[in-house]
Amino acid sequence: MNQPADFDQQLTDPRSEVREAALSALLLSEEDPLPHLKAIATCVRDTSDSLRIPALILLARIGVPAADYLLAALDPQQPENIRTIAASIIAGIGPPAASSVRELCRCLTSADENLRNAAAIALARIGESAVPSLRVMLQFQNQETVEAAVGSLAMIGRPAEACVPELEALAARSPLSLQLACAEALICITGQSERGLPLLLKLLEHSDPSLRKTVAERIAGLGETGHSAIPDLLRRAVDSDEGVRAAAVLTLGRIRAPHSRIISDVTERLTDASPEVRYAAAVVLSGYGADAGPALTALRHCLRDPEEKVANCAAGAIRMIEAPG
Repeated sequence: MNQPADFDQQLTDPRSEVREAALSALLLSEEDPLPHLKAIATCVRDTSDSLRIPALILLARIGVPAADYLLAALDPQQPENIRTIAASIIAGIGPPAASSVRELCRCLTSADENLRNAAAIALARIGESAVPSLRVMLQFQNQETVEAAVGSLAMIGRPAEACVPELEALAARSPLSLQLACAEALICITGQSERGLPLLLKLLEHSDPSLRKTVAERIAGLGETGHSAIPDLLRRAVDSDEGVRAAAVLTLGRIRAPHSRIISDVTERLTDASPEVRYAAAVVLSGYGADAGPALTALRHCLRDPEEKVANCAAGAIRMIEAPG
């Protein structure tokens, strides 16, 4: 059986096959890898994924003590997949990985979307100590970089409140997708739907149906704070685009709109030309139980719907509505 000194020696052996065998042995053993932290970390700088990846898995197993050693895996000279794995590990470590903030911000400038997303999540998990650096990233010219930074600030929430003025200014001069990200961030950070919802509602009227659909889906994430959007969502429930109609109907259910304000309109969607919209309506009605009683007649008609999933969902909704209190 390998002794600690043996592992350290093997992990730094000039022969890659010896290092790889030592990493594999550590992965398969029940031995604590922490005593070998420095030796494991040297393998992260190797040129072979067969060494880098198992080394990263072991660093993830070690956790907080490995935080500083993960910086080598975030280096721009590393392949994007290695940097992405490292960022994901750092996300699991959270605030103790604050020393990684600078390198994670560099990852936000990558052309690789997976790396940007992983870095944004890691920065959000690190939290408040990442805010000053993310605030700087808002000044970058690359839209994808800025969107990733905005998304990270949104995930951080209230501790990022110092960034609100910059986000408001950014929303006023940015392309549509960045406006959307800023609106969401303003709501998440301030906890006040009125800080970002007006911008979302403006975009909900945009001529591009794919954008209208995206906005409706984003409003769904606001929960009850999105109730002021109910009139706008009801208008989108009869949108010319079926994807927008379905998204608007589902969002009404997801924000738990008061039944008295939506049951009649959602019930009408059970006769929509699109099966996706009919299905969305049945899904929403099933979530209101007895409060969706006025929809029972229309739901019973849906039991003969040519689309099987609509008929099945209607049957489920009827059961939910008629279930004893």
